[in-house]
Amino acid sequence: MSDYLADSTTTFVGSGGLLHGVAAIRARYAPFFDAGASRDSLRFEQFEVRVLGDGLVLVTARYILHRGPETTASGPFTLIMRQRPDGWKIIHDHSSSD
Repeated sequence: MSDYLADSTTTFVGSGGLLHGVAAIRARYAPFFDAGASRDSLRFEQFEVRVLGDGLVLVTARYILHRGPETTASGPFTLIMRQRPDGWKIIHDHSSSD
Protein backbone atom coordinates (compact mmCIF):
# COMPACT_ATOMS: atom_id res chain seq x y z
CA MET A 1 0.00 0.00 0.00
CA SER A 2 2.97 2.32 0.34
CA ASP A 3 2.94 2.81 -3.45
CA TYR A 4 -0.44 4.57 -3.19
CA LEU A 5 -0.71 8.21 -2.17
CA ALA A 6 -2.15 8.14 1.36
CA ASP A 7 -5.01 10.46 0.59
CA SER A 8 -8.81 10.32 0.46
CA THR A 9 -8.68 11.40 -3.20
CA THR A 10 -6.69 8.34 -4.31
CA THR A 11 -8.94 6.09 -6.41
CA PHE A 12 -9.09 2.47 -7.54
CA VAL A 13 -11.37 1.06 -10.24
CA GLY A 14 -11.76 -2.69 -10.60
CA SER A 15 -14.42 -5.34 -11.02
CA GLY A 16 -15.99 -4.25 -7.73
CA GLY A 17 -16.44 -0.67 -8.89
CA LEU A 18 -14.88 2.61 -7.81
CA LEU A 19 -13.14 2.95 -4.44
CA HIS A 20 -12.14 6.29 -2.91
CA GLY A 21 -9.25 6.58 -0.47
CA VAL A 22 -6.42 4.37 0.66
CA ALA A 23 -8.46 2.92 3.56
CA ALA A 24 -11.05 1.53 1.12
CA ILE A 25 -8.34 0.17 -1.16
CA ARG A 26 -6.58 -1.46 1.80
CA ALA A 27 -9.86 -3.05 2.94
CA ARG A 28 -10.36 -4.48 -0.58
CA TYR A 29 -6.93 -6.17 -0.59
CA ALA A 30 -6.58 -7.08 3.12
CA PRO A 31 -8.19 -10.55 2.89
CA PHE A 32 -5.52 -11.62 0.37
CA PHE A 33 -2.86 -11.02 3.03
CA ASP A 34 -4.56 -12.67 6.03
CA ALA A 35 -2.55 -15.30 7.86
CA GLY A 36 -2.86 -18.58 5.98
CA ALA A 37 -4.16 -16.96 2.78
CA SER A 38 -2.85 -18.42 -0.47
CA ARG A 39 -0.40 -16.05 -2.07
CA ASP A 40 0.57 -15.79 -5.69
CA SER A 41 3.66 -14.25 -7.19
CA LEU A 42 3.22 -11.07 -9.21
CA ARG A 43 4.99 -9.89 -12.32
CA PHE A 44 4.39 -7.09 -14.81
CA GLU A 45 4.73 -7.08 -18.60
CA GLN A 46 4.30 -4.64 -21.50
CA PHE A 47 5.14 -1.50 -19.50
CA GLU A 48 4.56 1.85 -21.16
CA VAL A 49 5.06 5.19 -19.44
CA ARG A 50 3.78 8.46 -20.86
CA VAL A 51 4.60 11.82 -19.31
CA LEU A 52 1.42 13.85 -18.75
CA GLY A 53 3.02 16.88 -17.17
CA ASP A 54 5.59 17.95 -14.63
CA GLY A 55 5.73 15.16 -12.04
CA LEU A 56 2.74 13.28 -13.49
CA VAL A 57 2.83 10.08 -15.59
CA LEU A 58 0.43 7.54 -17.06
CA VAL A 59 1.57 3.92 -16.75
CA THR A 60 -0.03 1.08 -18.69
CA ALA A 61 0.99 -2.55 -18.39
CA ARG A 62 -0.26 -6.08 -17.70
CA TYR A 63 -0.14 -7.86 -14.37
CA ILE A 64 0.31 -11.62 -14.14
CA LEU A 65 -0.43 -13.45 -10.90
CA HIS A 66 1.05 -16.94 -10.89
CA ARG A 67 1.59 -19.89 -8.61
CA GLY A 68 4.52 -21.80 -10.02
CA PRO A 69 3.96 -22.20 -13.76
CA GLU A 70 0.19 -21.70 -13.45
CA THR A 71 -1.31 -18.26 -14.13
CA THR A 72 -4.06 -17.56 -11.58
CA ALA A 73 -5.09 -14.10 -12.84
CA SER A 74 -3.95 -11.51 -15.34
CA GLY A 75 -5.07 -8.36 -17.03
CA PRO A 76 -4.28 -4.83 -18.11
CA PHE A 77 -3.99 -1.90 -15.77
CA THR A 78 -3.53 1.84 -15.93
CA LEU A 79 -1.96 3.96 -13.22
CA ILE A 80 -1.67 7.69 -12.86
CA MET A 81 1.33 8.46 -10.70
CA ARG A 82 2.48 11.71 -9.13
CA GLN A 83 6.05 12.47 -8.11
CA ARG A 84 6.28 13.39 -4.44
CA PRO A 85 9.22 14.12 -2.14
CA ASP A 86 8.94 10.51 -0.89
CA GLY A 87 8.89 9.01 -4.42
CA TRP A 88 6.35 8.22 -7.14
CA LYS A 89 2.87 7.52 -5.74
CA ILE A 90 -0.23 6.06 -7.37
CA ILE A 91 -3.14 8.50 -7.36
CA HIS A 92 -5.40 6.42 -9.62
CA ASP A 93 -5.39 2.68 -10.41
CA HIS A 94 -7.73 1.10 -12.96
CA SER A 95 -7.15 -2.66 -13.07
CA SER A 96 -9.06 -5.16 -15.21
CA SER A 97 -8.94 -8.92 -15.50
CA ASP A 98 -8.87 -11.04 -18.64
